[in-house]
Amino acid sequence: VPGENQRAMIRLIDENKEGTFIDVPPQYISGKIFLEMNRHLKNLPLFSNATNIPAVITVPAKFNAMQREATKEAAILGGFIPKMLISEPT
Repeated sequence: VPGENQRAMIRLIDENKEGTFIDVPPQYISGKIFLEMNRHLKNLPLFSNATNIPAVITVPAKFNAMQREATKEAAILGGFIPKMLISEPT
């Protein structure tokens, strides 16, 4: 679904209101995945008291600047501090 400034949005069913939808950016979905990883890390003794965990994240080499920035935003939403994005070979 096209969003504000031609940015992509994903339409989800709003669980709070039957028959309605909400539009969220892709980094919201990715952020939820990062949040789940963060939750699992905090079960480990090394990270149990950490509030924001530094992270080095790999992205496809073909990612453009906007996709890389969206990945950083998702990591922040998930409670990580993105220290570096590394392009992985495709």
